[in-house]
Amino acid sequence: IKPAEDVDRGKSEIKEDTFIHSYFRSNNQDYKGSGYDRGHLAAAANHRSNQKIMDQTFYLSNIAPQVGVGFNRDKWNDLEKEVRYLAKKNDNTWVCTG
Repeated sequence: IKPAEDVDRGKSEIKEDTFIHSYFRSNNQDYKGSGYDRGHLAAAANHRSNQKIMDQTFYLSNIAPQVGVGFNRDKWNDLEKEVRYLAKKNDNTWVCTG
């Protein structure tokens, strides 16, 4: 699927997933001052076919706390790029995260 030109991750905001009971769901306050990045499990860059699909990757149910420098902004990002490369190269690519 080709990325749509008008899709912009800057238009997306990280938000609570209201489909999860409030007792169990994360909120942005959980990350404030924690020292952790809010790292996507399903990468936003993999979902550029339309804005709504990209926005859905910004629910906190798709986010995991990750060390920023050295991991989320580096090695995890490298892994995401490699997965995109493999998916473009192969007809069937399955990615599981958790």
